[in-house]
Amino acid sequence: MKQSAVRAAFYLALTFLAGAAVGVFGQRIYTSQIVSADTRTSRSGEYRRVYIQEMETRLHLDPEQKQRLGVILDQTESQFRQLNERHRPEYRAIHDAQVEQINSLLNPAQRTEYATLRAEREERRKKRPKGQ
Repeated sequence: MKQSAVRAAFYLALTFLAGAAVGVFGQRIYTSQIVSADTRTSRSGEYRRVYIQEMETRLHLDPEQKQRLGVILDQTESQFRQLNERHRPEYRAIHDAQVEQINSLLNPAQRTEYATLRAEREERRKKRPKGQ
């Protein structure tokens, strides 16, 4: 009878230790996934750094080519920004039309709440770091 009690205690301890090991392992995996709170600009900068590094490594760029690649990337980024600025009024017009259509389907109480909701969203958007 004593032997079965010892055996039961052993299996109970083994089960407890296995559960603890799984818990520690799971916690380690869970906490190793770091959430990035970087702004788009820093992500863009990181992407650019990795891109240039890969180009340099795989294509064996010399320093002059690397420098010229940087200039090309700067020019391209500038062109994308200019394009975005030129089309901003069109984006705004589409958004305004959407808001107008949504307002047309709402009753007066809903319109008031929708206006509040939009103001809250706009406030949150203004508080976000630029480019995110």
